[in-house]
Amino acid sequence: MRFFNFSSLRMVVMPLLAMAAAMPASATIFTDRPTWMASVMNSTAYDFGLPAVGSTTFYNTSSGLLQSGMRIVGFNQVGNTFSVVRGSATVNTFYDWGTGAVARSDPYSSGFSTPYFRITFTGGPVTAFGIDLGVGGSTPATGNLDVTPEGLGTTTISTSLRPNFVFYGITSVTGFNYVDILAPQLANGYAVIDNLTYGTAGTAPDPTPEIGTLLSVASGLFLLAYKRRRALNISFNA
Repeated sequence: MRFFNFSSLRMVVMPLLAMAAAMPASATIFTDRPTWMASVMNSTAYDFGLPAVGSTTFYNTSSGLLQSGMRIVGFNQVGNTFSVVRGSATVNTFYDWGTGAVARSDPYSSGFSTPYFRITFTGGPVTAFGIDLGVGGSTPATGNLDVTPEGLGTTTISTSLRPNFVFYGITSVTGFNYVDILAPQLANGYAVIDNLTYGTAGTAPDPTPEIGTLLSVASGLFLLAYKRRRALNISFNA
């Protein structure tokens, strides 16, 4: 009488268990806003509006700017500051992206901590966030910005020549309460942000099996093998 081969079963099950143990929390980075938006539900957006051309408004307290469920705070070497600027072809030209007003960080200065934005979601953690990014200032034309959602690692974004923003978007199965954006480490370089959007990550199919699915398959195979072996032993002993 032929018995079930447990060695063959182990060769199938053990890789499944190893894959489940090694699988990290799922987060996806996007560089295209329409594609990101297709993966997001219940989104809320803010774009700094249309103040007078050439105007600059400073936010130099820890309360920052509160809009649309987001608190935007700027950090520099000694405290809090960032500004909202509306440029044009003739006034504040280094901040004219053709989209109305933008927010700029303090500039980077060698020997000091790098300025950054912190965008906090006042309603609690979110699972999706998107933003347009650029670099402004009298000297730099482009630069790198580090984007770090709470607990999800840092992505370095290489910006494009003004007036072309670069989009950064993320969806995650893990909620995050804030996003930090570090200014470029360039003399007189400012981080520029616009068109902030947050929401809930959608439920598009993931080609990678979830941990729970893998464990369920492994458990089912073990149970099936145990029951079959027991049945064969009973039949053989009878």
